[in-house]
Amino acid sequence: MKIEDLLRKISAKPEMYLGEATLSRFDAFLLGWMLENEDEDTERFIGGFQKWIEHRYRITSSHSWANIIRFYASNDVKALADAFRLFEEYMANTSGSAGLPVTPQKD
Repeated sequence: MKIEDLLRKISAKPEMYLGEATLSRFDAFLLGWMLENEDEDTERFIGGFQKWIEHRYRITSSHSWANIIRFYASNDVKALADAFRLFEEYMANTSGSAGLPVTPQKD
């Protein structure tokens, strides 16, 4: 399964996959899934998303995409909703299958 498909499945029914719909649970689930399903496309996708989030929020320190999103959300449940929205935005603004981010726009 491609990571894009996994993200869409989880976003549709987060409680089914995570037990609790929080970014902390999602981040842990995704890390475990990535360890089991290592491939270049997934690494390129997540690496590109990390850079896109850093650019979007003008972050120059070393924080994970999940920690950056969590910092700007009012709670962990909202952070998960924000993460899914940002993943969709990233996928919509990615050039082709190479996973290269297009310059994001700040809200």
